[in-house]
Amino acid sequence: PVFFNDIDVSSNGTLYVSDTGDFKESGFIFAVKPSGEIDLLFEGNDLIKAPNGVLVLEDSKLLIVDWAGDLLEGDLKSQDVIKLGEGFEGGDGLAINNDTIYISSWTKGTIYSFKNGVTFMLAFGFPRAIAILSKQSRYFKLAPFTIKRSFFTSENKRATKELATSTTST
Repeated sequence: PVFFNDIDVSSNGTLYVSDTGDFKESGFIFAVKPSGEIDLLFEGNDLIKAPNGVLVLEDSKLLIVDWAGDLLEGDLKSQDVIKLGEGFEGGDGLAINNDTIYISSWTKGTIYSFKNGVTFMLAFGFPRAIAILSKQSRYFKLAPFTIKRSFFTSENKRATKELATSTTST
């Protein structure tokens, strides 16, 4: 392990932990079972480079946002990984609500929504890191909550409205 980064837990108590490695190509994802047994997931898969955000879906799939910008879905049974989307450089946090995936970018200070292969920039202008604190609920929390003035520009009214109805800030 080089740089443990994100963690999520399945309903059966298994912890999924990302290790972003050198932030280029040496990352891993681990499963820590309630028994204490640790498994390395998706070993040798070229799509897994520097995994950051992880999110368990129905105990059978794992959403992964890679620091390099790819949104991936790993099958926890077959260990297959598919690329769902790209363009999320500095990808950090993940959340889901009504089949819409929300992705935060640590380097760009941006929140994106992703659904059916379509990406929409919801909010931008965060001064730095954005962590999505609660992952599977009607509301999710963002940290830090300091927003630059550019977030409220007229070109971003739709994003502001959508974000306000989908999230709360702490």
